[in-house]
Amino acid sequence: VQDVTERKRAENEIRLLARLQSVVAELGQRALRSSQTVDVLDEAVALVAQNLDVEYCKVLELLPDGKALLLRSGVGWKEGYVGRATVGSGADSQAGYTVLSNRPVIVEDLRTEKRFSGPPLLHEHGVVSGMSVIIPTSEAPYGVLGAHTRRRRTFTKDEVNFLQAVANVLGMMIERQRADAALRQSANEIRDLYNHAPCGYHSLDKDGMVVQINDTELSWLGYSREAVIGKIKFSDLLTQESGRRFQENFARFKEEGVIRDAEYDMVRKDGTTLPVLIRATAITDSA
Repeated sequence: VQDVTERKRAENEIRLLARLQSVVAELGQRALRSSQTVDVLDEAVALVAQNLDVEYCKVLELLPDGKALLLRSGVGWKEGYVGRATVGSGADSQAGYTVLSNRPVIVEDLRTEKRFSGPPLLHEHGVVSGMSVIIPTSEAPYGVLGAHTRRRRTFTKDEVNFLQAVANVLGMMIERQRADAALRQSANEIRDLYNHAPCGYHSLDKDGMVVQINDTELSWLGYSREAVIGKIKFSDLLTQESGRRFQENFARFKEEGVIRDAEYDMVRKDGTTLPVLIRATAITDSA
């Protein structure tokens, strides 16, 4: 008879580690595909609770004033708590202590814990053991990811690393979505500057068709954007003489790539003439 207890234990640990790594990889793929933060947070807490075999899991978001953390997503908590309940960000709560210490915090028995008293949220749910980690971003922590149970339990190093890996995935997703939002805001600001510039702006394709035009130039001409883009060549917006000169110079412009202060007469929708001074730059590619 041979005692294989240690071998079985090692095999179980390897299987657990492989499963946890698979969960992190799967969550990472979903985070890349999803544009909805709350959906991924909800999925993350459910996966953590299931794979760590705990009753409670939570994502706490650090509020802008830094004084509290909001229960943004979670499983196991009493109805009405998610999206409303808060915990303090000071050292007297496990989450606050986690943010301040900037490292994983593991609690074997909250009833005898000396580092902090624990927030009402945990005591109300009979939490005994748990662990929490920071959800990091490059600017500052987004908040805290925590897993808790009513049973006294010792969490393994692999389980702590799993929780931190999930938090890292969430942090990267949140940072990416913040960057996307900043880019959209920047694009909107640029669009506003373009549309309301003090001079007219338009873009033509290689055949001279108007493909973009700003509000300023449209207001001068009296046309709607729908009536111009893709339907009118720039030469059609010029007087007969200016149109002839433009057509003659357009091929040379595409070769030289620039027009400097050329004077043309444009025609408004009502038939009146609008003298303009044009500067243009050609944008070319391999085609």
